[in-house]
Amino acid sequence: MRAWGPLEWLLRKLPQTKEPIYVVGSLSSEERCTAVPSIAARHSPERVRLLKIVDPPSRYSSKIKDKTERNYGTLCNLLGDVLEAPAERFLFDNDEFIASAFDFLDSCTSPCSLWLDVTCLPKRFFFLLVKLALRDPRIRNLLVTYAQPAPGRYTDEHLAEDPGDAQPLPGFGLVESDPDELIIAVGFESLGLPQLLGEYRDKRRLVLVPFPPGQPYSRRIWQTIMNIGHPGDANLKRVPALDVFEALDIIKEDTSYDIALGKPPALAPYGPKPISLAMCLYAVKFGSPVFYTQPRVYHPDYTVGVGSSWAYSLKRNGREVWL
Repeated sequence: MRAWGPLEWLLRKLPQTKEPIYVVGSLSSEERCTAVPSIAARHSPERVRLLKIVDPPSRYSSKIKDKTERNYGTLCNLLGDVLEAPAERFLFDNDEFIASAFDFLDSCTSPCSLWLDVTCLPKRFFFLLVKLALRDPRIRNLLVTYAQPAPGRYTDEHLAEDPGDAQPLPGFGLVESDPDELIIAVGFESLGLPQLLGEYRDKRRLVLVPFPPGQPYSRRIWQTIMNIGHPGDANLKRVPALDVFEALDIIKEDTSYDIALGKPPALAPYGPKPISLAMCLYAVKFGSPVFYTQPRVYHPDYTVGVGSSWAYSLKRNGREVWL
């Protein structure tokens, strides 16, 4: 059974376990980074580890620092000594990050339950963490969580700026067979997508459009599609913005021919986190390479406020339940 829904509702529906609960997420300037840790505080977690990503210096650095420290103070009052917030360099190399991920998993009591909160974790972080957590037998129960902002509270300005080159995410590099298709999930920003599309200009393309985005989100998403120069032969497909498992099934259905040939498509997760999680699970199962252009600057008011918190059950009692 693929179980997902509002976090607190899902916790009441899932069988109770005795394993200690660990929470991993990110401490950021967005208030919604506090949502899942605040809920976890009511469930006596063993440890809450929030990576504080240290961005390169920018015109926003002072405001980001102030807002991040405010969120840290809020969570300290709730969690006390259970909370850890180690600072991580944003652009450290892949080998260093992979070692950091393994060190954390090695520090967990075995067996345990893990809540992996992807709300503010960069994709280059959470893709690898999902992959490792699925394969680690010490993690008996795995929930991936995601908190929305307050309705309509994304900044009207650019969410992110100064993207790097398109590169494979750690743990999701190139495969032996050159992919025949590129699957792109679009969001509010095109970032380095034009570069990636240029490299895959001779390949089939599937563009995943989150639905229902709601206003004013749909206008921004269609603007992204226009900015990347949507080719007429590309296939556009609406996918649910929150239902990870349905989005996964849509991708699997569209790519069944490629998988039968042993040539998994390349993935580009530029859309909402739940759709990115669906693409992560697809890549874990079929071995797809995953490309992203990591921004170096994020807007301090990326989002405002806290909306609903969602959870997706991927492992229960040591068994994967998302396949």
